[in-house]
This record gives sequence, structure tokens and C-alpha cells, in this order.
Amino acid sequence: MVHRCDARSVAHRLFGFWEVRLLDGERLRGRLDNAGRWSSVGVWLLVSVLLVGCGGTAVERMDTARPFVVHDVRLSGVTRFEKEEILSYLHAGESSRWPWGDDVRYGPAYPRLDRQLIVQLYDAFGHHEAKVTRFAIIGPEPGDDEVDLEITIEEGPSTTITAVDVGGKLPPEARPPKVGDRFDLPALSEAERRAREALRASGHGYAEVTARAEVDRAAHTAKLSLRAEPGPRLTVSKVEVVGLKDVPPDLVDREVAFAAGKAWSPALEDEVEGVVYALDVFASARAVLPEQAPGADGPVTLRVEARERAFDELKVGVGFGFQPARWEERVSARYLHRNLFGNLTRLDLRAKVGWAQIPTAIDPNSTGPLFSISPTFEKKGLLEQELRWTLAPAYDLGIEQGYRFHRVRNRLGVSRFFFKRTRAQASYTLEFFDFFDIGDAIDTNRTALGRDFRDPYLLGYLTFDYRLYFTDDILQPTQGIAMGVAWDIAGPVGGDFAFHRVRPEITAYAHPFSWLQLAARAELGYILTPEGGSVPLAMKWYLGGADTVRGWGANRLSPQVSTDCNPGAQCKGVPVGGSTMVLANFEARVPIVGPVELAGFVDGGDVQDAEQTFVPSEWSYSAGGGLRIASPIGRFRLDAAWRLNEPEKFKDEARWALHLALGEAF
Repeated sequence: MVHRCDARSVAHRLFGFWEVRLLDGERLRGRLDNAGRWSSVGVWLLVSVLLVGCGGTAVERMDTARPFVVHDVRLSGVTRFEKEEILSYLHAGESSRWPWGDDVRYGPAYPRLDRQLIVQLYDAFGHHEAKVTRFAIIGPEPGDDEVDLEITIEEGPSTTITAVDVGGKLPPEARPPKVGDRFDLPALSEAERRAREALRASGHGYAEVTARAEVDRAAHTAKLSLRAEPGPRLTVSKVEVVGLKDVPPDLVDREVAFAAGKAWSPALEDEVEGVVYALDVFASARAVLPEQAPGADGPVTLRVEARERAFDELKVGVGFGFQPARWEERVSARYLHRNLFGNLTRLDLRAKVGWAQIPTAIDPNSTGPLFSISPTFEKKGLLEQELRWTLAPAYDLGIEQGYRFHRVRNRLGVSRFFFKRTRAQASYTLEFFDFFDIGDAIDTNRTALGRDFRDPYLLGYLTFDYRLYFTDDILQPTQGIAMGVAWDIAGPVGGDFAFHRVRPEITAYAHPFSWLQLAARAELGYILTPEGGSVPLAMKWYLGGADTVRGWGANRLSPQVSTDCNPGAQCKGVPVGGSTMVLANFEARVPIVGPVELAGFVDGGDVQDAEQTFVPSEWSYSAGGGLRIASPIGRFRLDAAWRLNEPEKFKDEARWALHLALGEAF
């Protein structure tokens, strides 16, 4: 069977729907019926089709061995493309300069194929007389497998557009090529794509746009035409979700009802799909228009084809964590059910069993078991459609520096989004806290140091949390600013304590280059106590650890009380928290290869015992770097940090810290 790669066969293999005929002067006439999305990706597909279509037999017969590693590719005579652009269409390429990067393997059989690809690529961009005059493999040296490639191309004359015929209701966004421009298929198809998208964005869901090119190859000229048929302007009468089995239809219909009466657009389709996905009970959801277009402007039914996912899942894992002042080993489990009771109630049950050593497993001063269980029930739509209710009981058995404890807690909360970028949340928490194995530093200094240490105690407080998101994504932002404030009020709602705790925060993200992610955070923390009021240790401010000032161990950047201060003994402080906090972080993240990233950061902060007290001369700073590895369960983070200064009150603290954590610090 003969494979032909002349203009006729190339056009047929690129587009089965092209009508091709040869006129005087080798004129090629083609009609692009299906709007191609000709971008660099589209051209790559074009060349791939050419390779398979025109070189299929040759590819099957050639020697596929790739014995050489390409070090450098030198191009001569190329003005139409950038080096990286033209190499992206070829088998040839340059190996990574990084030791962990990929090597590009090449063999003697490939120059012939790449010659064809180059000619066909130039042909698609209007250079119909382009040819490769030299394609050489230079090397390798004896005992080496690295080679260089030398490619010389005669581009020949380009094709010039001599006429552009625009018909129908072509929107101005199309921006078709102009008379006198250099002709290429991608530019023509890009104009077609923009026209179609503009018409669809204005409500014409069945818009048709066609592009035609008449090329005189001998004269190096081209005549273009673009035609647009908008079709009817659509309005969504209702949204119909199909494919439901165990998910209640009324609850899904309630979520998509907002679209009824709105003008149809691709953005509205995306929004409908988004709210269906947000229910977290569907593996797929696709919004489609009816196959048959209505005869006039008017309403249509938007159909969402949904497929339910498994409602429950169980994950079990073994892990460990270490910080300068704490090591722990643990087994964790998470059970998730997305449709409890068949009414979209969500159950998120987490449990942990482990053992902790303080400060390290090698030289522990205290050790103890860890246990926690915390089921969280979440239900949307009670009282008002957009309200999201949460009930979260929990039990914890734990150990901290200076004490061990039992805690029983229950939290009832409600939250709501406003205007898509604002979230308001209110909750009430009631917890019972029981200490045991209490260190003398806390137990014997309760009055002298004003800690109001109580054992056991009952704490009840209200929390109001307000957040503004001006970011590209709420959960994983890369650009923009988010800000918020949380306010805890204890006293009027029961319990043994009375205080106000306020925490304003702002975070900023920037992605100036594809290889650089920047993030910054600033926080303040205030605790105010009325006359006769007090604050439990667990509600005080603490800094230090994997998520705050990383040059410190967990909670070590805090007012402390001392123990073991006998003559000749080194005093060991026990953190007891403070009433005023300031925190700032800056981090730069750079992808290296695959899921691996490197990060550099600078942190600063301070905690003061007194209320509304800032002492800049005592602020602590640290800097360091870290490794990030993305995984299916989250981003593993290993950070090493060093303290940049040494306030007098912390002169006995370690000057560096190493942290292993899951997820970003902020």
C-alpha cells in the first residue's frame, strides 16, 4: 500500500472533512467544518496525525533503538519558530541539565521522520516550500553516548493573506487575521474558536462558526472566509438531574434551582456542574443542552447527567511525628459516609491511637498514650437552604509539657457563604477538661503567677468567625488575598472562665512565574479578661512548631514557668501560654520534579503574658528550608529552621528545629 504525503493526502489525513482539489498553480482549497482549537497543543496533534497518517508504515519498519543521549540541538535558518517551540513537535529534544531530569534518547532512524515533521509543520504554517538541507548527528565521543544535533532549514517564502471575507453575525471578539498578515492554519482556527466562544457566552448555545481557506501555493497567497450562524438565544427554564439512585432528588433539585430563569451560558453550565459536584456524592456530572435546537429564542431544559459515587470509605494509616520538644507514633483511621440516613447527612469519623514522648523518644522526660475519637456530623439546608450545620462531639486523652489530660468536648455550629467569597460561622463549644500527672511547675505556682490553674474545669464559649476570600481558589489558593477574624466569648454561656479572645488574620498568595509560588501570613492575637475573669491554659496563645515559628519546638515560644531549678541544675521551662500574640510568615515554593517541591521561609513572632502588650525587641525570628512531596492523602512537609536571634528570656532554648508535618503551614 502506498502512503502519500503530498498536499492532497496531508489534508485528507489531517481533516477527514476537508474537500481538496488541485487548481492551476497547485491551489489548495479546504473547508474547516469542525472548529479546531489550534493552539500549540492543536498543532502538536496536527503533527502527530501527520506522523501516523503519512509515516505509519515507516514507523513500523524502522529501528526503534535509541542509543544516544541528546546534549544540544543547534538550529540554523529558523526565524518562524522559537527553538523550544519547533523541538516540541519533533522526536528530537535536549536532555535536562539537572541530574534528576529526563534524558532525551535518539537514534539514527529518527532524522528521516523529523525531516518530514519539520516540512509538514512549516506547510501548516504557510511555508509551502520549506525544506531541511542538513540534519546531522554529531558524536558520540569514544566511551560516551552524548550527541549533538545540527539542523539547517530553508524556510522559503511565507503565504500572505490577500482577502478576508467575513459573513453572518461574527462577534468582534473573533479578531480574524487581516489582509497582509502571514497565513497559518492555527491563526484561522483560533479566530473561529474565539467567535464560537463569544457567541456561546452571550447565550447562543447552538452557535455555528465555519472557517475556509483558499491557498494558491504557487503565488504564496491565501483568501480566508469566516461565517457565523448564532442560532437562538437561550434561557434555562429548569434543570433536570438524571442518574440518581440513592441520592434524594428533591435535595439535588434544591441545589440547582438557582439556574431557572437565567440566560444560558457556558459559565452557568459550569456553575450548575460545580454545585452538583459540591454535594460530594457524584463521581461525574455533565450539563448538556437538548440535541435539537429550538426554532426561536426562548427557554430550554438544561440536563445534568450525573453518576453517583460510593458513599462511604475507610482509610487507615500508620505515622509518626517529631519536633524538638515532642515525638509521637500513631495509628490513624478515618471513616467517611456522605449520605448518612439517605438525606445527604455527612459523617466524618476520625480516630487516633498512639504514644508520645517529651521531649524525644531517645531521652524522654515524660511519656504517655494518645487517644482521640471525633465524629463530625454535617447537614446542609436546615431552617434555610444555604445554612450548613455541624455537630462535633469528641474525646481526647493526651499529654503536653507539664501535664496529661482527659477532655470531653462538643461543638454545635452553623456556617453560610454570602456572595461566594464571604463565609460567616457561629458555634458553641462546651468542654470538660481533667488534668493528671501534673508537673510541680504548674501545680504549685497557680496563685503566685496568676495562672488560675483549675483541675478539673468546665469551659463554654461562643465563636464567631468571618472570612473574606479574594483568591483564585478557596481550598488551595495560588493567587489573591484572604482575610478574617475569629472571636471567642466565654463567660455568659456557662463554664468556669470569662474572657474574650480575638484573632485577626490575613494571608496573601502570588504566582508570578510557573516555577515560583509565594505565600505570606500575618496574625495578631488578643485575650481580654473582665474583672474577675480568667483563661484556661488550653485557650492561651502559643507559638512554635510546624505551623507557626518553625525555629522553635511545639508551643515553646511562650511564657514559661520553671522546674528542676535546684542549685547546679539546668532549669526546664513549661509553656503556659500568653495573652498577646503576633505572628508573621513568608514562604517561597519552587517545584523541582514531579510531586517534589523545595521551599524557603522566614518566620517571626512573639507571645506576651500581659494583655495588649507588644515588645518588638523581644520578637523572635527564624529562617529555613523544606521539602514538599505531594501524595494522595496530602502534602508531606519536612522543614528545618534556625533561630536568627536569641531574646534573653529564651537563651536556653534550642537554636534549631526539625519538623515533619502533613499539609502546608498556611
